[in-house]
Amino acid sequence: MSFNPRFKELEKIVQAERQKLLDTALAGGAPEKAAKDTTDEKDAYDRVDRLSKLATDMKPSRRWVPVGLAFTVLAGAVTAILIEQKQTEVEMDLSVSEVHFQMARKGPLTGDWATKSLNATGLKAVTVNGSDWPVMKDRTCFLDARLKSNAVKADAISIPAIVRSKGWEIGLSRTGAEVTVELTAPSSNTSGTDEAISATLRGAVEATTDCTADGKRAGIPANASIEIYLSPSATIRGESLAAIAFARQIEFAGLRLYAIDRIQADGPALERRRSSVLSGKIYLDALNAKEVALRPFEDLKFASSKGYIRSLMAPASSADDFHLQAHATVERMTVGAGDNERSQMPNYLEVITAKNGFTLVWSSVVALFGILYGLARWLEWTS
Repeated sequence: MSFNPRFKELEKIVQAERQKLLDTALAGGAPEKAAKDTTDEKDAYDRVDRLSKLATDMKPSRRWVPVGLAFTVLAGAVTAILIEQKQTEVEMDLSVSEVHFQMARKGPLTGDWATKSLNATGLKAVTVNGSDWPVMKDRTCFLDARLKSNAVKADAISIPAIVRSKGWEIGLSRTGAEVTVELTAPSSNTSGTDEAISATLRGAVEATTDCTADGKRAGIPANASIEIYLSPSATIRGESLAAIAFARQIEFAGLRLYAIDRIQADGPALERRRSSVLSGKIYLDALNAKEVALRPFEDLKFASSKGYIRSLMAPASSADDFHLQAHATVERMTVGAGDNERSQMPNYLEVITAKNGFTLVWSSVVALFGILYGLARWLEWTS
C-alpha cells in the first residue's frame, strides 16, 4: 500500500501502458519483431521503461516504519520503567522510638496529660498563681516538679492540651513511662514566649525553678497553677501516670524518623543519627496498597513529606515505643542506607499496571501483533 498519491497515479499509468503493449504484441506477433518493425512501438517500449524506472524511484520507502514503531514501543516501555513518580501517597503503620515533625497548622498536640514528674528546660519565664516570676535577661531557666513519696492516687501534675502554632518543630521520644517532648519555635519566633504551657500541681508535689531574678533555685507552693513560657528551643519531659493521649489528625510537614545517640568520648560529645523505626509497614496507595515491610532500625527517609498523623499512641504495655499511623504525600522516599539504599517511589509502568492491569495486557497483545505484522510486511516488501 502506497502513501504517495502521485506514485499511485504513476503506477496506474505504467500498468495501462504495459497492458497496451501486451495487447499490441498479442495482436501483431512477437514483441521483438514489432519493436524492430515499428518505430512507434519502439518509442512506446522506451516510454514504458522510463515510466517504470520513475515509478521505482518514487516508490515510498517504508522499510523503517515497523522498526521505528518497535523502537517507539520499546522506548516507551523503558521510559515507564525508569521514570519514577515525583510524588506518591503512602500509609504508615509503624512502631518507632522517636518521631520528629513540623506543625503544618495551629492545633493541639496532646490531650490532657497527667504525670508524676515534669521537667522543663529552655524556659523564658514562669507564672505562678497568676504572678510573674521575673527572669534575668539573656538566659533560660528550668522547672522541675515531681510527686512526693507520700503522694496518694488523687495527687498529680496535670497538663492541659498542648497547642502549637504552624511552624513549631516537635520531637517526641520515650523511655519507659517517661515521654520527652522537644519544642522548637519557628525561625520567625525569636522569643518563643507567645505560647505558654499550663500545669496544675495537685496535692503532694515538690516543685522548684530557677526562673528567678537572681537565678537561684526557689520552691513553688503546693497546689499551684503555673504557666511556663518557652524559649525558641525548649524540652519538656514527663513521666506519665497513664498512657499519654496525643491529638488525632495532626497536620504535619517534614516527618523525620530518626534518633540521635550521644556518645561521650575525649573532647566534645559525638552525635550519631540512626533510624528510630522498630518495626512496621508502609503501604503505597498508587500500587493498590502494596506493602513494604521495614526491619528494625532500617532507615526510612523522605526528601519532603506532608500529611496527617491519624493516630500516635504510647501504649502503657510497651517499654519505649510509639505506635504511629499516618497518611502522607512524599517525595524521593528511600529505605535502607548507604549501598543498600533503595528507592520506594513507584515507576509509571507499575502505576499503570496496578490501575489498568487488564487493559494493559490486551493493549500489549494488540501492539505486539501490530509490530509482528508490520515486520512481516516489511520483509515481504524488501524481498
